[in-house]
Amino acid sequence: MKMMRKPDPAALLEPDNSYDLVCVGAGPANLSVAALLHPYRERVSLLVLERHDAPVWHQGMLLDDAMMQSAFLKDLTTPVDCTNPFSFVAYLQDAGRLYDFVNRGNWHASRHEFCRYLGWVSSHLGSVRHGAEVVEIRWNAGQFCIALANGETLTSANICIGTGSVPFVPFDVPPCSADRCFHSSQYLVHRSAIQGDHVAVIGGGQSGVEIVIDLLQQGRASAVTFITRRDSLYPLDDSPFVNQFYTPDGAANFAGLPAPARERFLACNRLTGDGASPDSLRRLYELLYARQVGGGRPRFELRCALECVAVTRGQDALLLQTRETQIGKEDTVAVDRVILATGYKQRLPDCLAALRPAIAASIARDGVRKDYSVRWEGEARNKVFVQNFSRGQFGLGDPYLSTLAWRASQIVNSTLCEQAYPRRPAIGTHPVPECVASRT
Repeated sequence: MKMMRKPDPAALLEPDNSYDLVCVGAGPANLSVAALLHPYRERVSLLVLERHDAPVWHQGMLLDDAMMQSAFLKDLTTPVDCTNPFSFVAYLQDAGRLYDFVNRGNWHASRHEFCRYLGWVSSHLGSVRHGAEVVEIRWNAGQFCIALANGETLTSANICIGTGSVPFVPFDVPPCSADRCFHSSQYLVHRSAIQGDHVAVIGGGQSGVEIVIDLLQQGRASAVTFITRRDSLYPLDDSPFVNQFYTPDGAANFAGLPAPARERFLACNRLTGDGASPDSLRRLYELLYARQVGGGRPRFELRCALECVAVTRGQDALLLQTRETQIGKEDTVAVDRVILATGYKQRLPDCLAALRPAIAASIARDGVRKDYSVRWEGEARNKVFVQNFSRGQFGLGDPYLSTLAWRASQIVNSTLCEQAYPRRPAIGTHPVPECVASRT
């Protein structure tokens, strides 16, 4: 493959600032749409708008040894088009590292390298514009009017929202300096402020485990208290049959279930994707065992089945109000700093304020169609696509990379009004009944 040439930024703009599809946000979701639409760029005018000046993806958790939890083939394009020039393999070949990567014998890329891959795709697509903050989207005279922070106005027949999730904190936190109580997404931003402190890490998923490992290895803290309301630190399930849930057929079968059954399914199978990787758990256990043998700092305590219900300010410390989930006993834990590895939630961006009521209502009543467009009060031919807002409709894989390319392919198919990327059944799956398919 020849080295890909970066496009001229001036070529991103249509002469009349009018597009067939404008994507808001240049994370993996919308980059996948852009990559799969690239072969059809002569037919569809596309622009991806990103408010940051450079590609940004989990910057606060780009730890040196952090690994992706999904296989490298589950990239932006390969699951639906293995010949696409924006696959992870194409990136490796362009970087001159394909053989070296294969020789690792590892299905998983580092988080650092996957982030570099996203930057490579973004810089070579020719349809991504950085430093372009969308401040308002309105529907007017049969088109979407998109206002940018710099005063520009664009129009588009369709829009695709892929702005990602936002940090979730399930309890109140007190006003304090940003480096004393912060979400895990800001860990690397504030890590250097940790000097001889007692640090509490709340949340027993992958981020919490990675942060605890880093704190133990860095030795910056005097003590680390790891708190999770789960009964233990559970691994995510990466076994073959469970992974069938994270496929297009798994999504289709899930969508065919009645709403109560879907809710039960999500609750029962949450840890298939929300646990920590077995490798990370082994690393943490080895670190703790090595400390039993040879000692070392910081002091460490793992508190399972303990729920943090609030954080308040004491005279010289932050006070965690806790409750033991098994017996209900309440207690207070005093620490110097708190890191909230409490996950993320979906939120429509502020630029959609004018359209948010209709879109939010549609999402709430299972109004996301099979092409990931929502039912809204505007014209049916003008689509509002939403990414990562339909876990309750399409299942466990919706927030993850596993089905990202397939979801993007459905958006592309709808934009092109043809099946450019058909779905092929996987092993051991069953087609969705016609009566179910016809509802959407």
